[in-house]
Amino acid sequence: MTDPSQIYLDETVRKMVTTTRSYILGTATAMINEAVMAERADSIATDDEARKQLEAYKTDRYAKAKELLTIIEEKLPEAAAPYAIQIPQKMAQIYARIGVATGDKEASAKAIELLEKEIMRYAGNVKYYQSLNPWQYATLPQTDRFIETYYMVYLLQDLGDIGGDPEKMVDRLTDMGVNFDRIVSILQQ
Repeated sequence: MTDPSQIYLDETVRKMVTTTRSYILGTATAMINEAVMAERADSIATDDEARKQLEAYKTDRYAKAKELLTIIEEKLPEAAAPYAIQIPQKMAQIYARIGVATGDKEASAKAIELLEKEIMRYAGNVKYYQSLNPWQYATLPQTDRFIETYYMVYLLQDLGDIGGDPEKMVDRLTDMGVNFDRIVSILQQ
């Protein structure tokens, strides 16, 4: 089998991979939402048979959502086409929901791993953006400015929400040269 990192995908194909990942994530989110609706229905179920059916349905939905994430990682691996911004965050959010709902510690750990990796993936970019003088910074595309401020904060918030240690991550990023005082000042403007 060919090493995915050795496959060349041009820009058009990489965009198609991102689109496919996004659609798969949308389907996984729908599966999670169906499980949540089944949980609500379970609270008003009148008999044991209905509760058993709802429990089986919830279990199936969570399992299928996790299977879809596995498909992304195995069939559309990051090594072949790097993840677009926010794809790992969305994957982590789904893994976290599965972990909380089912007690699946592996899913919860995967969520933390994805978020930490995504934070570190953009840490060097943020450090670079912060090294620019004001006129250079002003020429950055909106996506890059979003990464420096909002995206890093969203990732750190998600990390804390799912049981990771955002303070430890901030310390790690600060040691790398990321200036969080600057991020806070930009957010307060």
